[in-house]
Amino acid sequence: MTNLSNKPWLLGEAYTLADLIVASVIGYSVYLGAPVDQHPITNAWLQKVQARPAMQIDA
Repeated sequence: MTNLSNKPWLLGEAYTLADLIVASVIGYSVYLGAPVDQHPITNAWLQKVQARPAMQIDA
């Protein structure tokens, strides 16, 4: 198993559906007030995932 302190994505070197799904849950947690900003590695990963086209919403 890998972790975000030494790999760019949840499962290693490649962005996967796992990143999209987990980031969706964590992003909603942030919306509800979770203190993700207290976890800099997770926060940086979340921002990187949220910047990807798959996470953009066309409203």
